[in-house]
Amino acid sequence: MKRPSCLLIILDGCREDYIDRELTPFLNKLKNKGSYTSLDVTSSFYTVAEISTGNSPITTDTSFDFCFDPANSPFKFFRYMKLPLSLRYGNIRRERFIRNLMCKIYSIVTHNWVDFPPNIPITILPYFNVNQSLIRFQKAEREESRETLFGIFRENGFDFQSISGYAPSIQKQMVERPYGEKHVLMLHYIELDKIGHQYGPNSEEVKVSLRDIDYSIGEVYRDLGEQVDFIMVFGDHNMEEIEAHIDMWEELKKLNVKIPEDYLVFLNSPVARFWFNNDKARREVKKLLGSLKQYGRVISKKELEERRLPSNEKYGEVIFWLKKGAAIVPDFYHEYPVKGMHFFFDSAASAPLMLLHEGKTVKLRKDGKLIDVMPTILDLLDIQDNQKRDGRSLVIRE
Repeated sequence: MKRPSCLLIILDGCREDYIDRELTPFLNKLKNKGSYTSLDVTSSFYTVAEISTGNSPITTDTSFDFCFDPANSPFKFFRYMKLPLSLRYGNIRRERFIRNLMCKIYSIVTHNWVDFPPNIPITILPYFNVNQSLIRFQKAEREESRETLFGIFRENGFDFQSISGYAPSIQKQMVERPYGEKHVLMLHYIELDKIGHQYGPNSEEVKVSLRDIDYSIGEVYRDLGEQVDFIMVFGDHNMEEIEAHIDMWEELKKLNVKIPEDYLVFLNSPVARFWFNNDKARREVKKLLGSLKQYGRVISKKELEERRLPSNEKYGEVIFWLKKGAAIVPDFYHEYPVKGMHFFFDSAASAPLMLLHEGKTVKLRKDGKLIDVMPTILDLLDIQDNQKRDGRSLVIRE
């Protein structure tokens, strides 16, 4: 009996309306010929944990990558340096250089990878640390623990390979790549997210990227031919057009309380997170946030938990989440005004999932979530999973 093999493809930042007859003819054909469903996406900033574990962010505790943790911060030595408290406006080339450099340094020192915030003021860096739950997850992946998808593949005798990058790079790495039975190949196309942030989700640059990705996936699938029992293509989150920007840093500088003496703040593009050293700072900041209702609102712990997001105060004592279409500029990750953003709290977000299984028709549930991807893959590969997970297979058994 032939042992199963599959091709898994993640499209970073892929919206449902990107699957189009003109822009993405191969993916559109895949959608119409096979099975299709949409995936509800949480407001977590670390979707890879949902995909790899089948668990919600409240279970994995991986909602944000950087947390308030002054006692354990690896950046404590910066406290002894007298540096100005400023947030840069600049160009994207400098930002990318700093980000890549800091990511590399952090990876060498800790043997972990994190999307380092290149624009964070050095003065406040000693009060923050990489989320330790995220570090534990990365360690579980490296050690191929069976709590992760990759570990389960290995445990069940599957040959697993993963390739991440832009379409031309992936295409190059796929040339004459051997592929056989009981083989799982995962391709992660990353450019839609990056280009969507820089130029906007409806830009010509995104359309060009979509055509390149579609062509690349079509070529990969044609080359593998009958060696693949099924192909699954899915997005990990969507991307929204940004119509309004707010300079939160400039607004905070007008207050009669100071950073870091009175309070701390961490600025993600759609979220501002706060921690307080005194009641005066708490009152001043809350009053400011109350005046910014046209941009967003404070999210309660109960709301976070209802959305399956962790409410631990390491993520923020007060969390101000922006409305769809608004972004903080500059923030700790970007010097330039972003034109696309995702992970808004109050707006429904979805991503596409397409499945083509050779020789059979597979029916999928219509109420899918990103955490359902892992159980679905295991189900299609006939792998028994005895661990309890938040997600469940999308396959409808008759």
